[in-house]
Amino acid sequence: MTRTQRLISTAASVALLYAASAAAVQPPPPPLSVTLDRADQALRTAELAADSDYKLAAYERAESLAAEVLAADPDSAHANFLLFAARGRRLLATRGRSGLVFQFSKLNGYLERAIELDPGHHRALAVRGGILLDLPRFLGGSVEKARLDLMKALDLNPSGAGTRLTLAKALIEQGKDDEARRHALLGAHYACTTRRAHILREATAILAKLGPGDAAAGPRVEGATP
Repeated sequence: MTRTQRLISTAASVALLYAASAAAVQPPPPPLSVTLDRADQALRTAELAADSDYKLAAYERAESLAAEVLAADPDSAHANFLLFAARGRRLLATRGRSGLVFQFSKLNGYLERAIELDPGHHRALAVRGGILLDLPRFLGGSVEKARLDLMKALDLNPSGAGTRLTLAKALIEQGKDDEARRHALLGAHYACTTRRAHILREATAILAKLGPGDAAAGPRVEGATP
């Protein structure tokens, strides 16, 4: 073996040893709980993002992370919910409502599974309530079922601003304007405290439609001291 060949052989051995040692010290994958938290954070980031490209990228990341958790733990209620929410939003953003319709049956299975695994998952209940309110009756929509889901979600999370607005819409459909006004006012209050401008705008539109009502009484903020 020539000197050049020996040098090449030594360099190759060093490279192999370095690769082996590098592989040996690779950190283990994060626990599923961490991955799930990252998926949730990505979804929340997407919901608040103004830039459409950034929003879509965040939805895709949330979807990918949720799918990763589900592959390891199919019985994770929150991962089922996050996959439903992130994939649904992504499809809506990229294909519109018509594209979402073709995927809805399969997609909705993740939402139903989340509630089956965790009947107290207030975010899943709120989303299902919104779907039941929006769907036509011949496709399974029901204002009363929507109201019940939304009421349960608020029992679990009274400060859900978006949930209160959806409930207000259901109550308007049922002719319960006074109750709808109360929830819209509370929705506006919680939207202010959480800086959810788009929810505040929607609450303002609902209140304008409903009119002042008994303005003197005002809403009672649940959990606040009388």
